[in-house]
Amino acid sequence: MNRAPGALLAVALGVALLAAVAYRGALGAGWVWDDRLVVSQQLPRFHGVRDAFFPPRDVPRLVPQYYRPVVILSWLADDARARSRAAAVRPGAMERLPADPGGELRLDAARQRAFHATNVALHAASAALVTLLAAALAGWAAAPRGVRPLAPAALAGALFALHPLAVEPVTWAAGRSDLLAGFFVLAALLAFGRGVARGGAAAPAAAGLLYLAALLSKESAVGAFSAFVPLALAVPRAGCDPAGVARARRALGTARALAPLAGALVAYALLRGLAAGPQSVPALTQAAGRLGDALAALGWAVERALWPVPMQVFVVEVFTPARAALGAALVGAALAAMARVSRPGGRGLVAAVAAWLFLGPLLPTLAAVVGELTPVVTAERYLYLPLAGLAIGASAAAAWLGDRFARRTPGVPWIAALPAAAVALLLLPAWWATASRVATWSDEERLWTLAEAQAPGVMLPSLNLGLAFDRAGRAEDAIAAYRRAAGGKGSDRGRALACSHLGAALLAQDRLAEAVAALTESVALDPRAARTQYNLAHALVRQAEQEGEPAVSDNLLQAALPHFEAALESDPGYTLARFHYGDILARLGQADAGIAALEQGLARDPGHAQAGQARRLLERLRAESPSAPPPAAAGR
Repeated sequence: MNRAPGALLAVALGVALLAAVAYRGALGAGWVWDDRLVVSQQLPRFHGVRDAFFPPRDVPRLVPQYYRPVVILSWLADDARARSRAAAVRPGAMERLPADPGGELRLDAARQRAFHATNVALHAASAALVTLLAAALAGWAAAPRGVRPLAPAALAGALFALHPLAVEPVTWAAGRSDLLAGFFVLAALLAFGRGVARGGAAAPAAAGLLYLAALLSKESAVGAFSAFVPLALAVPRAGCDPAGVARARRALGTARALAPLAGALVAYALLRGLAAGPQSVPALTQAAGRLGDALAALGWAVERALWPVPMQVFVVEVFTPARAALGAALVGAALAAMARVSRPGGRGLVAAVAAWLFLGPLLPTLAAVVGELTPVVTAERYLYLPLAGLAIGASAAAAWLGDRFARRTPGVPWIAALPAAAVALLLLPAWWATASRVATWSDEERLWTLAEAQAPGVMLPSLNLGLAFDRAGRAEDAIAAYRRAAGGKGSDRGRALACSHLGAALLAQDRLAEAVAALTESVALDPRAARTQYNLAHALVRQAEQEGEPAVSDNLLQAALPHFEAALESDPGYTLARFHYGDILARLGQADAGIAALEQGLARDPGHAQAGQARRLLERLRAESPSAPPPAAAGR
């Protein structure tokens, strides 16, 4: 008995080590998808705990439906650690970054290591928690004497650690939300089960706090509440046998046990409401019309969890009648498991927790499908926490089958190990598939080339592949990918972004007429995009500078002015646009207006990289314009 906790802890640590070794390739992964957006544009707008819980309104491309302060705080911690490490590296100490006078490349490399190391550590810790939770569920369900069997728990942890569908959130730095939500839900389940089994208020309260952290990591944790209910119904409480307790008293005990978790949901709703405001609720008629699609999305999740190859970077179509039937079967099985646990005696605890741990985190995704709240309704990363339910259920099923075999063939003890051995054989191909996926998710060109092949004619993969080519200096490949994205299936906003990047790439190649056409299409779709407006204005100015006819040149400069103004209206802090705007005003004979624009830009950002050129231009315009106010007056 005394050795059981130590043995279980050793097994859990071994599973964590297994996960870390399997994902060692992710430690050297680069940025993919919107990692750069998070690191370079979003994180600089957050300056501490208050901003994490109440985000500033000017954070670029921050999705209003997402409220994830715990994720932001973890990113800020990684960023601080990366800055400290980058500052400690002597210039020239990293041979692969020789030309880095400002230290930006060192900092970027340190950030990549820090972000990916945290993701791998979170996955390893979650795998250990799955091991502990599987062992605890077996104990609460059967209350065995002596040392509990460790093999099913180890198998559950290993299946979770090596399942290939975990690769996306682990290797993609911005996938942190799924990892944190999964870690905190698993920890809360373990604390909650121990609390209701042993009595007392400390453990349920701790479970409530852990669950609140999960909610503040990702919205899918709302659905995970359902996984706690079987524990509250079935786990024996200290000093009483649920089978002999009156129904009313049992219901009261269940409600009391779930109260801290309900309190976490209320606190989450209040914080979210204060930070983001109330969100619209879709009409019930609309919801009913898409119920079949929601069930099909569930069926797709079951299908992918059971057969995860080939990897799907970008999911195009999931809505088929067969998948809807599979989704309906999952819902029916989960409800049946819950009903069985709710009866006196509370049997089927492991099956119920496993089923609802799989289904529950997917319920917010179903709400998104039904209410059309987001275009992204299915992705492999959404299955991260459900994989824990799958792993626990599979290992428990193998143990149950082994027990049945042992009873039927008492003289052949090794037959009892056959089901678990069959499941364990899956670990070898799972390891290979995981390593292959880690390599793909570590390289953005490889990732988006595969995604474009899987989803031909869809905008998003082609757009991201173009960005990858752009960063690699492959201009013609980037332009071709952007063209495919601009003509692909997607939203108007996505098409505007594709045309914007296409125009910028053409502008860099001095293909001005093509650039103007692409950028004009982009601003027609999204006139609030400040950088696109600026690039269009800049392209028109470049055309004017190459035009031999003065009247045509002036017309082009005049056409550029409203685009500079639109850029500054969308982003008043766009200093470069303000400098160029002042220059063009002066060229068109509006010297005083040009001087005012230059002064405003210098007042906003006196240390800008082009501030010196702006000052020299300002001095020349002042000298040439007798009506210009003196510098002191302008400064006031």
